[in-house]
Amino acid sequence: MTESLQHPVLSKTEYDVLEICREVLLVESMDIHDDFFSLGADSISLVEIQIFIEDKLGKKIDWSDVLRFRNVQSLSAFIDSSFRIPPHDRQEITWNGVKYAFRIIGDIYDTDVVPKLIIVGGFQDMYSLPHLEHLLKEDSPLIFVDLPGTGSADDIPPNKDFEFLADCTRYILDTLSLQTINLIGISYGGATALEFTYKWPERVNKSVFIGTSLTQPPHIQDKLNTALKFLTEGSYEEFTENTIASILCLDPNIDILGRETTHQLLKKHCWSQRIIMQKGINISRSAC
Repeated sequence: MTESLQHPVLSKTEYDVLEICREVLLVESMDIHDDFFSLGADSISLVEIQIFIEDKLGKKIDWSDVLRFRNVQSLSAFIDSSFRIPPHDRQEITWNGVKYAFRIIGDIYDTDVVPKLIIVGGFQDMYSLPHLEHLLKEDSPLIFVDLPGTGSADDIPPNKDFEFLADCTRYILDTLSLQTINLIGISYGGATALEFTYKWPERVNKSVFIGTSLTQPPHIQDKLNTALKFLTEGSYEEFTENTIASILCLDPNIDILGRETTHQLLKKHCWSQRIIMQKGINISRSAC
């Protein structure tokens, strides 16, 4: 074997991305063809890779791009390309003038199994749970959704609530001619899943709610109330920090795996959504 085959010449992007991935995944021996998941990657490490690429290479990408390209060679080609290929598995749907999306993993028309439809949290999209996807995809087909207000979907129309999101979910099933699903609602998505289960119990084989609570501890509610106050005043930095403090433990004496990365991701998301949330408050005020 020639030396060129043993040690292929890497482009600058491939070299830089490989170094980032080796640092994040702690695998010095990885090469540009290794699948990130085969090396132990999870959602936090994929976000870290995305953040490092943006910081060190100055290239704007989404962390779902890291998920769908899966190795250094493919991800580098995407970063260098002038034409960004959209996700091939994303299917767009429109209901009552609102655009949203879903993606399917596996054969949802296999009569031997019941597909799982997964509604994710408010800070997530349909590419946000690669580890869960990896664990569940061999058990049955999966349907992930970007309902209005999340991911690539349009915003939720004014004065619409979880009943509207449940209706959007039902329209996906009707479009796919699916009568029965196993329904999983995670965090914020649990409210939509619960509403769907109440309205159409005959279409739910089993339902699971994850990270969903009926009440909040008083000190957490106080932080959320404080965050809302800052938002109404236009104090976005204070709003962001109080929101994060209500959902992420910031005590330096307690070890939290991936806390810094999670904090950075949440801060970026809160900051990007601040104007939308401010508009929602203004609409609510005008309706009163």
